[in-house]
Amino acid sequence: MSSVNKAIILGNVGQDPEVRQTKSGTAVCNFSIATNKTWKTQDGQKQDKTSWHRVTAWGKVAEIAGQYVKKGSKVYVEGELEYGSFTNKDGVEVPTCEIVIQSLQLLSRPEGNATPRAKPADDDFSDEVPF
Repeated sequence: MSSVNKAIILGNVGQDPEVRQTKSGTAVCNFSIATNKTWKTQDGQKQDKTSWHRVTAWGKVAEIAGQYVKKGSKVYVEGELEYGSFTNKDGVEVPTCEIVIQSLQLLSRPEGNATPRAKPADDDFSDEVPF
């Protein structure tokens, strides 16, 4: 039987993306996305909860995110969950979880006249209409 590892997030960007290059020249971009949940308790009180999601983009999607995504932008991302860990300064191993972006859609209007569109990382087709 097949398995699925897919995450879909629609929210607001928490800070400007950080873009860097690997030794081989591949772009990698990191930022976080906030999602909000609102509900009423049994006694009618409104409750809000914000969850933060760490995301990473690679290649062309990373370049587009670095160029057009800004703090406060509304974005829609699809990707897969990736778990890992790191050792903090106290020597304690800290578990991590991030979404590796496969598709990115900018829902806020970009600055300027450009209309960017990020395609899935493995997408290799032309934008030209064949007719």
